[in-house]
Amino acid sequence: MSGDVNLRANRPGVFVALPYSVTGVDVNRSLNASNSLVVSAQVRASNGKPLRHALIFRVKDADGKELTYHRRTVNAPNGSVEVTIPLAISESAAQWTVEVTDVISGTTGK
Repeated sequence: MSGDVNLRANRPGVFVALPYSVTGVDVNRSLNASNSLVVSAQVRASNGKPLRHALIFRVKDADGKELTYHRRTVNAPNGSVEVTIPLAISESAAQWTVEVTDVISGTTGK
């Protein structure tokens, strides 16, 4: 392991040595027939195929405020996963932003 490591007593750390660098997270979204938001995410690796990752899905409204009740942390085998976010009758995902963050690298995609 090389580089600076910043440890904080109140927050556990995850130490992983990947055989590649995470170059980005691709995010695609759509609405399905039951009016749920379907979000797929794919970790991009600098070389080869990504291994298992954990991804945090955050939904933000038009004002940039996070809708914490829609937040999810999911396991992404092979660096990819699809999440379905059910919407209330009064909700519209048209103006929402979905950010997906890779837990290991901290890389975020929208």
